[in-house]
Amino acid sequence: MSIVNPGSEGPAREKAFAVLDAAGRGGVEEVEIRRELEAEIGAKELDAALRTLSERGRAAQVEGRWYAVEHTPWAVGVIDPVDTGDALLRPGYRQEPELFIRRRNLNGALAGDTVLVRRMGRSAKPTD
Repeated sequence: MSIVNPGSEGPAREKAFAVLDAAGRGGVEEVEIRRELEAEIGAKELDAALRTLSERGRAAQVEGRWYAVEHTPWAVGVIDPVDTGDALLRPGYRQEPELFIRRRNLNGALAGDTVLVRRMGRSAKPTD
């Protein structure tokens, strides 16, 4: 039986992220990350670490594989609707918008929902 101590999730989270980061664009099968880390940090701690990484937009699970979002064409953020029905994607509630999402691409996402989106098109370039 493992016991989760307050504050113990930080090191577990960083170990889990290190495995995902080292895997790069290919990600890691869930069974692989469990095999590698459960004995060291425990199943409950690993679950909590992966959940927190996902909630904070640092990791995503897609079809049984975990990825460090920074190595993917995806972005994770919070939906912030605008008057036209379109929305902005913010990495966090009080952070600057990162992407613009057309109303037709929201797929039912509502204000405050945390979503995983695939970046499409060109990156925005600052004007002089």
